[in-house]
Amino acid sequence: MQLSSQMLPFFTSESSSRTENPDCSPLSTASSIAKKRTTSVPYNEDLYDSVLVAAFGGMEFTLFHEAAAKQVHPVIPFICVYILFTIQSFLVLNIGLDLDFGTAVYNSEFGKDDADMVVVVELLLIFIVQLSFYNRMLKCLRCLFFVLNPTTWRDIERPGHQEDVDDSTWSPLLVAPLCIVALIWKFFIQNKVSTLSFSIIFSNARIESAVFDCLAIEFIILLDEIALSFVKVTFDVQMEENAKFKVKREAFTENKSFRRLEGFLAGMCLSFLYLTQFGTVLFALQTNTLPAKRTLCRRWLHMSSGQGDLFSVFRALTFKAWLLIVSVIRNPAPDFTRYADPSLGGVCKEGDYDPMDVFTVLPSYPKSTAFFCMLVLTLLFLPPVLRCSNMGRQKDEGSLDARGTEIANMINDVEDEQVREIMLLMSGQIQELKSKSSGAPRIGLLGMFGK
Repeated sequence: MQLSSQMLPFFTSESSSRTENPDCSPLSTASSIAKKRTTSVPYNEDLYDSVLVAAFGGMEFTLFHEAAAKQVHPVIPFICVYILFTIQSFLVLNIGLDLDFGTAVYNSEFGKDDADMVVVVELLLIFIVQLSFYNRMLKCLRCLFFVLNPTTWRDIERPGHQEDVDDSTWSPLLVAPLCIVALIWKFFIQNKVSTLSFSIIFSNARIESAVFDCLAIEFIILLDEIALSFVKVTFDVQMEENAKFKVKREAFTENKSFRRLEGFLAGMCLSFLYLTQFGTVLFALQTNTLPAKRTLCRRWLHMSSGQGDLFSVFRALTFKAWLLIVSVIRNPAPDFTRYADPSLGGVCKEGDYDPMDVFTVLPSYPKSTAFFCMLVLTLLFLPPVLRCSNMGRQKDEGSLDARGTEIANMINDVEDEQVREIMLLMSGQIQELKSKSSGAPRIGLLGMFGK
């Protein structure tokens, strides 16, 4: 019987494995092949990450009939991402301007005991809010490093990447920048909202109002998930849940190493970010000034005068580009001048916009800094250490049911129906021979597929 060319890699791998290890059964070989076909990328079910999923064929227009489904090009969700980013940016900038900049972080107006209690509760609320950001920001960074890795676009299967198809509209030169920009925007908004949450919480003199403000902060971040639900229902779009990105077999080992490296880089970036935010909270307590006031004065300085060092020039250009995007709704530049310029009754004075040096603030609180660093490093790097260690119970690789399920999933991924039928037939014959030799009842894969 002649086998098609699509079957050759499967059976070639099987025969070579049996040559190297005579005791290796076809089922265990097929099981190992099934494991090597995919890699997991921890994305969120939101509009920003939908650009990434669409770039690898995970979004479809169902068109009211699954047989007529068409893949969604990432440029379509990217247009929606631009609208969402503009709305979220407008909200963040205007909420930051609406705060009472004269409010003290430690407000002793109602007595020292009440002030101590309020500050402790506010610090606890800040910690809880940051925990809600932790998962989203870590996933976003891992996805960002995933698309920044050039080998991703070479080794991961995606639309327009087949050997017999060359579709320039799915070229990495077009698709990759869309994914990168969408993920950068997502992380940018998350970072801005996370930093703004300090001032929102510290500006409350009552615990009840601080709790309600935390819910408002959460709502701004959840807008991306709400937007995705709106797009899916309105345009009849389906997004694959927990999608597994298919990897070429020859690139599997290298791909696993890159996934670990991406996770490590994401953890390091998030550690530095949280360390900076921790310094921001300590500096706010030390100066008894809202972080938003310093941010307002620094942004006004970016708009009104030239910058000295290269980093300040970059921050000024970034902020002006951000204002340009938001100006589609309303230009907030005059509001910054009105709130900040002291000649117009603004709150900024000389020294209010001096940059905070985190390496100067943190040494002033050695115990708190050491505890915070240990906490962050434990959260970020303990799970990978446990995964790589030998702790825990090993998975039972001898389970025929588990192997059969893995083989069924692998065969189900084969697009050619004739090849799939041949593979189902041969796997059924293999299991029949094994059941005869062991005396166990026959459990064929044909039954799993409802054949």
